[in-house]
Amino acid sequence: MVNLQTVSDTFDRTFVNDLAVLVHTPPEQLRLIIVFVLMYPIGWFIHYAVHGRVARHVFCTIVGIMWQLIMYRSAIIEICIMGYGAYFLMILLPKRIQAKYVTYFCLGMLSYQHIMTYWYDPNSEKYEMGVVCYTMLLCCKMQALGYNYADGQEYVYKMETEPGKKEVY
Repeated sequence: MVNLQTVSDTFDRTFVNDLAVLVHTPPEQLRLIIVFVLMYPIGWFIHYAVHGRVARHVFCTIVGIMWQLIMYRSAIIEICIMGYGAYFLMILLPKRIQAKYVTYFCLGMLSYQHIMTYWYDPNSEKYEMGVVCYTMLLCCKMQALGYNYADGQEYVYKMETEPGKKEVY
């Protein structure tokens, strides 16, 4: 079995480290830029070679997990816990209350990640492109999805209008 840390370190040695020294940029930032640039040819490959809804979904999922492993290494476990935990809450809880608990869960996971970041590296004064930035975005997305999912379950009443006017839903 391939060690994922080794794959990420090989990516850094091959593409990132020498270029980071050359352009005087932190490796974390340069790694993100390289991943963004490499997404263009992958997008073209998806457009021309990967056909079908399921095939594209599986391919994009695998490529997304691969890029997250390269970018954030083992910290993607917390991303998976937040994402799948929020999905399970949306599925298992009643629709009228699930959005509130999804919000609590996501903010709790985000707080845990912030606390652990400062707990294990309290004297860090350098800029690091850590997984916390991505987790903050995921937290916003999951909260919005929770409230959208809850709103989609409510019955929409027709508003009474005068004759000849459009009905508003």
